[in-house]
Amino acid sequence: MSQRIIITEPNGVQRTMPLTPRCLTIGRGTDNDLVINYPVTSRYHAQITSDGATYYVTDLNSDNGTYLGNALLAPNQPVVWTPGAPLHIGDVLLQLGQEQSEAQQQLLQQQPGRKERQMTETIAGWSPAFQEEKKSSAVRIWLALLLLFGFLCICSVLGTGGYLYFFGEGWF
Repeated sequence: MSQRIIITEPNGVQRTMPLTPRCLTIGRGTDNDLVINYPVTSRYHAQITSDGATYYVTDLNSDNGTYLGNALLAPNQPVVWTPGAPLHIGDVLLQLGQEQSEAQQQLLQQQPGRKERQMTETIAGWSPAFQEEKKSSAVRIWLALLLLFGFLCICSVLGTGGYLYFFGEGWF
């Protein structure tokens, strides 16, 4: 059986990708082998290499770091990646696993919705949590604009009243 990467997004959607002995790059940039399009992922975040028997993961000096288990990886230092050890690239979880047999794949395809999630080409980064964050950000922007408009209205009324008081005949 060949190795594969099990990719779990923050919203729980899972997919798999075959892992070959060649170098595999991971990051937000579209020219990576595995594109993870989330804000906390660097353009070129990490890479996976193999000597034919063992897989290694290397952090490519990413902004938010790469975690193998609970350990933060030192930049540009390959570390052995064993099956079952969780690899965290931002909020995305990666694990090494064995390629599924044809019978296992057929069983998974019979589960509703599972096939569509596994066929995803890239991780889009539009998880429900991210969408909520965008909504709350938009609400904050609208509130700030509303406060600015209110402030300008109050300044306008006070400015007009002050002008009339000092240079006119009073408020009325």
